[in-house]
Amino acid sequence: MKTIKFAEDFSKLDKEYFTSIRESSKNLKSGNVYEIKTPTKEFKAALVTQSKVRLCEIPEKTLLQDTCTQSRIQAVNKLCEFYPKLTEASPVRLLWFKHVTEEAS
Repeated sequence: MKTIKFAEDFSKLDKEYFTSIRESSKNLKSGNVYEIKTPTKEFKAALVTQSKVRLCEIPEKTLLQDTCTQSRIQAVNKLCEFYPKLTEASPVRLLWFKHVTEEAS
């Protein structure tokens, strides 16, 4: 099972559904279950859907929730911590996950 790592314990990861914006998808497939790993916890989540879009095409509400920030500028700056060459015109993968309980996996 592939592992998807998060550098921080983002509050979004406590929700049943959460997103991840990535520069590359590493051949992730919708419908598959992945191990999610943060600095303090591990759990399983299914990749519900994914789309390749330019960063500027992601709705502000989704972008702010994904990055746990208060403005689009803060969100882009947060993403640039992980992807320094990222711009609003950059293509990214918007991944939507759903927590999986042990019984459901």
